[in-house]
Amino acid sequence: MADEVGAEGNDLNFFKKDKDSFFLGLSTVTHIDQKARPSYHLAGELASSYTFELALKRYREVNTTYNSALLFFSMTDFLWYTTYAFYLSPHEDEKFDPIGISKSTGISRDAIFFVSLTQSALNALRVYTKKDRLIPYFVVDRYFIGFSVKVPF
Repeated sequence: MADEVGAEGNDLNFFKKDKDSFFLGLSTVTHIDQKARPSYHLAGELASSYTFELALKRYREVNTTYNSALLFFSMTDFLWYTTYAFYLSPHEDEKFDPIGISKSTGISRDAIFFVSLTQSALNALRVYTKKDRLIPYFVVDRYFIGFSVKVPF
């Protein structure tokens, strides 16, 4: 995904301490166009959304503990990440994707938190009702990010 937004020298680490911040997962690049930073920051959430869609499909086919756990964590990933970055982390670090998105776009923390909450709530509704009436999704292009809701009919 980093390649899609033109980032160079991508490196991905898990359980990483960087300066005064702790990251469950940390993706860094050596070079990126400043206009592409929001897309780079949202790419991980896009991947998590793909994981949720696959987990939901598998959960509906076979309701195992593994499928349930994968479904839950991929469904709430952005919500937990946003909560941690904005409200729990002792340091404000742009390497936390929600903070990076806010700083590079000017979108308020409250708006980003609301998007994460909406995404999790709509996906929880899909799990609970077993219907896909409202499907939240992210759109990522090199110089554009978006959040939308599909309404199949």
